[in-house]
This record gives sequence, structure tokens and C-alpha cells, in this order.
Amino acid sequence: MKKPLFSVGIVSYNQKEYIFDCIQSILRQNYPAIELVIADDHSYDFDKEKIEAYIREHRRPNLVRYVVFTNAENVGIVKNCNRCIREMRGEYIKTIAADDTFLGNDVLMKMHRQFEDENNQILCARARAILHDGGATEDLYPSNYDFHMIAEMSAGEMYTYMVTRPWCPVFAPCVFMRRDFFWQMGGYDEQYVYTEDWPLWVRMTRAGHRLTFVDEVVIQYRYGGISNQSSSEFKINHLRARHYQECAQLLKGELTYLKEHGTLGQIFRCWYSAKAIEMRREMEFFLADATFRHNLCFRLRMLPVQCYIKLMTAITYHHRFSVKKECVLLLAAGLLFQQQIQVFPWDHSGKFLAAVILMLACCIAVKLGGNLLLTLLSLRAGYKTKLKEK
Repeated sequence: MKKPLFSVGIVSYNQKEYIFDCIQSILRQNYPAIELVIADDHSYDFDKEKIEAYIREHRRPNLVRYVVFTNAENVGIVKNCNRCIREMRGEYIKTIAADDTFLGNDVLMKMHRQFEDENNQILCARARAILHDGGATEDLYPSNYDFHMIAEMSAGEMYTYMVTRPWCPVFAPCVFMRRDFFWQMGGYDEQYVYTEDWPLWVRMTRAGHRLTFVDEVVIQYRYGGISNQSSSEFKINHLRARHYQECAQLLKGELTYLKEHGTLGQIFRCWYSAKAIEMRREMEFFLADATFRHNLCFRLRMLPVQCYIKLMTAITYHHRFSVKKECVLLLAAGLLFQQQIQVFPWDHSGKFLAAVILMLACCIAVKLGGNLLLTLLSLRAGYKTKLKEK
């Protein structure tokens, strides 16, 4: 039986050194009918003729059509993705960043098998991350916790999960869609410039459309994009700061809906997630040049938000608070106190050292209490996951 056309779009911006690996990973797919669209967002290093020559040299009979274009001016990720998809003719579509690659030659064939179920409109698979220089990591996206928590949820539960986290649990590089359904949902929202995916998933699930999760690692994801790169390049940092601002704006915009249809706890977690993103933006890009007083006041003001981030991160990635340093310091301080050694010249009675010991003991108690709470929450989450699997 003749298989539907599968369109793959590469969206690129100044990624000359990686784009040919991405193209090659698409051309070697064993799916019988592939369309390739390359949409460049006005890169300074984009060589259209060289790329077209590479495609002609390495294409196989299953490449039905290809289109390569660059925008006359930089329009941002969202508009570039929409324009890329407008050029596509396939029933199934996939956009991929120019610095990522498909893992294996049968990725499109695997996704086609999932699309044979007509209820599957959006497929969300998984990716393994590599370092910017190509070094291997064990990092999976979505994380095991996020994937197994959200995979069996209803559309409404997915919506709630997505607007009560300071990160998006649906990983855009691993998403495959039906083209007609994508446009039925309005495409990517162009009121955003650098955040194409999260607003669409929120809009879809709020409208009652469920995402289908596929436990297949199909993408090799390179660290270094807007969402995660190091803070070494001014241009990229500007885009990243804007991306954080847009994510916080998205969550704040959902508060109105939650106030009408959600619970108090959901409203609380959504608001704290938005504040967590804003705090991260402030700490990464603006606090470095701030005065000590401003820095201290900001951190004190954001202490509840920091606790919320610690809690969510620890639950998701199974992190726990370490007490090794505090235990070593407490032991050393206790020995000094027992030997009546005067550590501080002004502390003749030893009260100051006793206060330090008390503070260390309190810090250890708080961290151990936090670990107990995290363990209980993790057990609760695991129990809920098992119930859903049943």
C-alpha cells in the first residue's frame, strides 16, 4: 500500500557546522516517501547553493521533493517554523533544529506505524542529549519522571500538568504531527517570537486534544540552543532571556482559565512556576551586575520561589539535599567546643561557637526533613503512576 508523504522541515539559524549531519540523518531514512524543507532564518553563514548540491548528491529515490529557502530578514523561531510548515505537502510533518539529528534510519517508519491509529494526532517521542561539542550524555528528554507521569493522562490532566511546572514536559524536538490537525489548531502562536511549542501544547490540551507519548528514543538533541546554552554569547543570551519572558507570560495567561476551572492548588503552582521562570531569567542575566544589597534583597524576596524550584526539581530528577558538608563542619565544631579551644578571639565564653553548632544542627535537620518530604512525594507520584498503568 502506498504510504502518505512524510514532510521533515529543518529550521536553522547560524548552524552551518551541523546542518549537513542533520540533512544526512533525514536522507538515510528508509521511509518510502519523504519531503525535505529547509527554512533558514536569515543566517550569516547559510549557503543555499552548497546545501542544494549536497542534497542532489546524496538523495535517494524516496526523497520525493525538497525545498530550500532563507528569509529576507530574521523573523524569529515561531514565524520561521510556521513558514516552514506552510511549504510542506505531507500528511505527516516534523520540524527539527539544524543541530539535531535522527537516531537510526527507521524513525519516520516507526512514527508512521503510530499514525496508523487515526486517533493519534500528535506523537511525542524521546531524545538523548549530547554536549555542544558532540560528547555523549545519559540525559533523556522528557525525563523518565515526566514521561511516565504524563503518558497515560487525559487531555485535561495533561493541561494541568503543563501549566503547573516551570518547564515544558513535552519535548518539542521529538514531536511529530498531522499537518491538517496542526493548522486546525491554528499553527504556532505568532504573538510569541522564540517559544513555538509550549503555547501550542497548552492550547491543544485545554481544547480537549490528548497527546500520544511514544517510548522511543528517536532524536539526538544537541545542547546549546536558546533553552539551555551556556551564557557566553550576547546574541544567544538575548534570545534566551526573551524566551524565558515568553514562557512566564504563557503561564500567567493561563491563570485566568485556572481561576474559573481549576483548584486553588493548581492556581498556586501555576503562579509559582511563572515566578520561577522570571527568577531564573533575573539570576542568569541581570544579577551579575547588580549591587550586593540588590542581590541579597532579591534572593530573600524569592526564597519561597527558590524552595518551590528545589522541590519540583528534586521530585522530577530524584535529587536530594546533601548534608555531608554540614556534618563535617558540625563534627569539627563539636570537637573544638569539647576541647574548649577558642576559635574566635572575642568569644571567651564559647557562646558564639555554640551558636554555630546549633545553626549547623538546625540546617541538617531542615535538609533531612526536606529529604523525607521529597521521598514521600516521590513515593506518592510513583504510586499514582502505577495506578494509571493498571
